[in-house]
Amino acid sequence: MELVASKINEIIPLIILLLIILDVTFLYEYPAHIAYLFIVAFIVLKTRLPNVTSIILVVVLRLALSAFHYFIWRKKLEKLHDTIRSPRKHIGLLKVV
Repeated sequence: MELVASKINEIIPLIILLLIILDVTFLYEYPAHIAYLFIVAFIVLKTRLPNVTSIILVVVLRLALSAFHYFIWRKKLEKLHDTIRSPRKHIGLLKVV
């Protein structure tokens, strides 16, 4: 059982990295949110807290990562893509040519 747990602890960060790279490359919403779920699961599995504390930690981390995503990450990625690819005008998360 310890061998399976160590493999999971090595695989989850690789999955997170792959999903973040997909998000940076293609500007999709889904890979980032799936990566955030894996980040929360990884942190909760590593801390080994009681159930109620884990649930509270999951909710707080998920809200914090969602706020980070919409207020910081998405804007920085749009600026990055505007400098690398053809510039576009952005209205919220909708793109107008």
